[in-house]
Amino acid sequence: MKPAAAIIELDRLEMGSLTPRLSFDEGWVRELAEDIGRNGQIKPIIVRPHPSKPGFYQVVDGEHRVRAMMLLGEKTIRAEVHQLSDSEAALLAMRVNELHGKRLSEIEEGIHMLKLQREFGWTEEEIARRVGRSRQWVSDRIRVAENAHEELLRMHAAGKIALAHAREIIELPKEEQPRVVRKVVEENLTSRQTALLTHVLKKAESGEERERILQEPVKVLAEAYRSEEEKIQETLLSGKDEIIEVFTCPDCGRKAIVNWVDRRLDWGERS
Repeated sequence: MKPAAAIIELDRLEMGSLTPRLSFDEGWVRELAEDIGRNGQIKPIIVRPHPSKPGFYQVVDGEHRVRAMMLLGEKTIRAEVHQLSDSEAALLAMRVNELHGKRLSEIEEGIHMLKLQREFGWTEEEIARRVGRSRQWVSDRIRVAENAHEELLRMHAAGKIALAHAREIIELPKEEQPRVVRKVVEENLTSRQTALLTHVLKKAESGEERERILQEPVKVLAEAYRSEEEKIQETLLSGKDEIIEVFTCPDCGRKAIVNWVDRRLDWGERS
């Protein structure tokens, strides 16, 4: 069915129910408002009739434009009214943002595809076909979204955690992720440093050991694990049962005792 053009009052719009976004860029809203103020609203938003409130509409695409019009003090907005089922609306909300709007982040895409799976029973293959992507592309994003703690999602939405960091952090149990997220943000860790941190935490054998690791500067861990693969290869070729080395943190004086064969790190007393 061909969409109908309409002028809709802003206070008859419901936002947030269909959007894939975790957050909205206020800077982008201001830029849009300036452009609309100069040139008018060039592109209509997409809405569907509200399923339970007669005379109201749900925004499928264009929430940044709605916010810009509100910022300008406008009362109405141009829209295209589409007759869409729940699943059609959810899919279109993702597709128009991917192709024409301000692009979604990879995790936002993953969260929305996870919604398509859980609410509508779509398989990864079906989602991939409908969005024109590979199954691996879909699977990678869903995996991150499904295994990420709420704090990780929140920091990603705020632009403080990149996808490269998130891929490393989700290797940890969800309950352990918030403290790692805070450490990554507070110490401005790179993705490589984050990978090292999660690697060491996964090897920790007790809560006390994990606590000590989280309190140490990452550069101490990097020093302790430098040339790890070469050390292991050395051990295997030499026929020795183990190689143990001790490193001392230049800042706090605590000793890091590394068993390169077992890939185990123990913390000793301060010097």
